[in-house]
Amino acid sequence: MNRRLLLSLAALAVALAWGAAPGARADRLGGNYRGPGDLYVLREDAKKTAPEAGDAGGASGSGSTPSSEGSGEGDGSTGEPAEGTSSGDSGSGEDQPPPPHGGEYRGPAGEGGGGEGSGEPPPSGPDTGGSPDAGGAEDSGGDGDAPGGSEGAPSAGAPSSSSLGGRRPAQDDKDRIWPFYFEGAREEYLASVMARRPAPRLSPPGTSTFLLSTQPAPAADRTPLGERDRREAFDLALGRILDPDSHVRDAAAIAIGKSGFREAIPHLRRLAETDPDPAVREDALLALGLSGHAEAQPILLRALASPPRDRRERRASFAALGLGLLGRPGDALDPLRALYGAASARAGMEEEAAAAAAALGMLGDGGALPLFERTLASRGATAGARCFTLHALGKFGAHGDPKVRRAALRILLASLQAGRAEARPSALLALGSFDDMAAVQALVAEGLGKPEPYGRCYAAHSLGRIAARTGPSSREYAVAGEELAKASDGFRRDRWLAQAGTLSLAGMGSGGGEEALLEKAGDLRRYDGHVASSVVLALGLAGSGGPETGRTLSGLFSSRSSGSDVRAYAGLSMAMAATPGAAAELSASLAGDGRPPADVARTAALALGLVGGAEEARLLVDVLAGKVAFQEAESARFFLRGAAVQAIGIIGDAGTVKHLRPLLESRGWEERAFATAALGYLAEPRAEERIAPRLSGIFRHHDYHLSLPLVRTVQGTL
Repeated sequence: MNRRLLLSLAALAVALAWGAAPGARADRLGGNYRGPGDLYVLREDAKKTAPEAGDAGGASGSGSTPSSEGSGEGDGSTGEPAEGTSSGDSGSGEDQPPPPHGGEYRGPAGEGGGGEGSGEPPPSGPDTGGSPDAGGAEDSGGDGDAPGGSEGAPSAGAPSSSSLGGRRPAQDDKDRIWPFYFEGAREEYLASVMARRPAPRLSPPGTSTFLLSTQPAPAADRTPLGERDRREAFDLALGRILDPDSHVRDAAAIAIGKSGFREAIPHLRRLAETDPDPAVREDALLALGLSGHAEAQPILLRALASPPRDRRERRASFAALGLGLLGRPGDALDPLRALYGAASARAGMEEEAAAAAAALGMLGDGGALPLFERTLASRGATAGARCFTLHALGKFGAHGDPKVRRAALRILLASLQAGRAEARPSALLALGSFDDMAAVQALVAEGLGKPEPYGRCYAAHSLGRIAARTGPSSREYAVAGEELAKASDGFRRDRWLAQAGTLSLAGMGSGGGEEALLEKAGDLRRYDGHVASSVVLALGLAGSGGPETGRTLSGLFSSRSSGSDVRAYAGLSMAMAATPGAAAELSASLAGDGRPPADVARTAALALGLVGGAEEARLLVDVLAGKVAFQEAESARFFLRGAAVQAIGIIGDAGTVKHLRPLLESRGWEERAFATAALGYLAEPRAEERIAPRLSGIFRHHDYHLSLPLVRTVQGTL
């Protein structure tokens, strides 16, 4: 390897360690929510003092504006406070400042909740609710209201990098396993449901199959995106890269990178090297990777080896992820291995280690496996480095070389046997990427068969993923289905595992449990809010679209007594199951006279993407413009608009491009920014990646208890 490059990387490691202290970060667009527990990062911008909504965050409930060096915010989650400060209680999630790009909302059930002001680890164990197995009885008096807003217990915030592996989650957090996991893998679930639907097709009249052919749904009439439409979307997004607001420039960088047009490269290089906002510089590096062009690799390699411009910038981490997204191993492997080796044993550099490991996994670098194995066996490796190394090993489950797949699986199985408690959940999640009976057997024995509740739940989710890919004719499907059926039937024994098992059975396309789900859905008041929501969501994931399922979901969605979290997931489930009339019901909830609850509105907006067409896309543009379903709370507006952006991309109607054009000239930066993000979805050349974007897949299926700020930033990207 080039000696100069090694020296540059060594100098970079020193610079990154110097700048590793947690503190205020520059702001992103935001809007992508992933499970309960809002985590916000304050904006730090010396040029703006806050007249615009969202430029600075005020503590909810007090109306004050904390400085950028103040305490972390959230709905009781553990943030990343500046040095010398502690996390504070922020009160109701609806009064929060708008979230930055990386401080995403985490699901319909996660509003509000109590907070921790002491900085001490939250309580755990029998003193806060008994053992997991003993505490799983059905709640006789539950009303199905959103538990995140009523229980007042600390939510499952991700620990900061300095506490990785060093704190135990609250007992109440076990109730939130399923929303965390579902929201973290939401796009994958939606993509699998869409893939199971019969493709609308109409045989020519007069042919023998005309009367038997699948008819396109009237509500889904749309004009498919063509090359000219994608080009128009790209040109409009390109016009915003000089916008005076950094949120808009940030959205424009990601948008033009998604398009894959070569003309984006010089513009992204300029943003990556000269933009005054470190958030824009970082995301321009991701966008260079999204572009897919060889010309981006030298730019990313220079960024990988050059020190950051200030302490806020995570230049090496984003350059590494950009190289992984680019998908061109070539000259990238040696520098990425060097960064990984330098960061994996250095405290405070978990983000660099995670990014380098993920990039090597995305590139399918079989030569990195011995390096990963040494890190997992090393006593000097940090907990974060070990866990994200295991996450990276999961990316080898789809490797084209069976020898590489077997080697990665062997390392994962050995890690489970090694017994490191903080690494077991990551290993169990990574095994879900391997379509191998050995992985299934390990998940049953080392996951479902062990007393650790998080491990059991993660093992259930991994079994469902394997079964969904291998299909009903496989032995893996049969074994996973049998084990998950036992897990899902145990609400009285272990309600957390039962929730995970219920969702996993539905996610693997098993329709055998629909009758039992309908029976449970008929009297949801017996269950607490999380159990009730998991039952409702499972009806949609099963995707049968039967008349009784449709009537049940429609009734729950329209009833205010259902509770806002149950209503929200009932709306999404109607769309996943393609319930007749779902588009009309969802549209009416957004366009009606009354303002819908925030969680119902944002989930209805996302759901419209699954069943909508040109007419519904036009309604979603009105959501971006603030004309319908407007939310007064800034965070609620962000999340609603973010859901609308994703839904516009899933629909993929060519006529939407011209409807977005007026929003680009709006006086409000929110309208400009979200319209630009929507253009990025429409410029994306691959329809499947409008449903499951490449960025959200980088850290999918990681242990959310070890969710680094970098991970939240990337997962929250629209």
